[in-house]
Amino acid sequence: MIALILSDDKILRTRTYKALQKVNNVKRILETDQIREAERILLTHNVHLFIIDLGICNDEGYTFLTSLRQRNSFQLTWTMAIGNRIEDVDELMDGYNRGLFHRYIVKPAPVTLITEMVEDLLRKKLVDSCERKRLKIRRKSVDHYFNYDEILFVETVEKMSYIHTPFGKQKVGRITLGEMEEMLDDECFQRIHRSYIVNTEYIDFIDRQNNQSLIKIKYFDHMIPIGRTYKNVVSLV
Repeated sequence: MIALILSDDKILRTRTYKALQKVNNVKRILETDQIREAERILLTHNVHLFIIDLGICNDEGYTFLTSLRQRNSFQLTWTMAIGNRIEDVDELMDGYNRGLFHRYIVKPAPVTLITEMVEDLLRKKLVDSCERKRLKIRRKSVDHYFNYDEILFVETVEKMSYIHTPFGKQKVGRITLGEMEEMLDDECFQRIHRSYIVNTEYIDFIDRQNNQSLIKIKYFDHMIPIGRTYKNVVSLV
């Protein structure tokens, strides 16, 4: 596993480097104090963990994180942000809710705390029940595999099924949602409509307007309706 530290605070970089050295899963640690250099690193390295100083280059941390999430290969990569006590709470919550970062630490960040936070983050990734399984779909004698943790939702349009991921959608053929339900883990996936099954791990929020409930899925711009006959069985409604 490759980790990248992005900070122009030399003390913070040193502490973070020492902290990552104590994490067994981290095999290589890259560091830089320049955003342009970090962007060049992304072109040549498959980074699995980012430690980002929100105050880098006059508070450009959010800008870098936003651009990072716009890259298909890094939309779901584990990210930890480090900031000052004066960080705006609303801005922090917005960044967290938009998936810009998964953990936040206030400076000065002790080595032990950084190590514990990173280990906790990676441990959740390793043991999550949705991530241990893959969905196999056979089309024209070819097997296609989808990691559970990359499936945002499944939809049917005119009897054709599509699997949506952060990287786009893929046609999987004339498979009914009933058949898809049997193949998917019911601990992670929920039928919410005659045309939709969603991965509950990616539900951002539920909006109720004019007697209709809509679900917002992370990494997907449009709202998905909850069918009237499913309102009583959707556990998160």
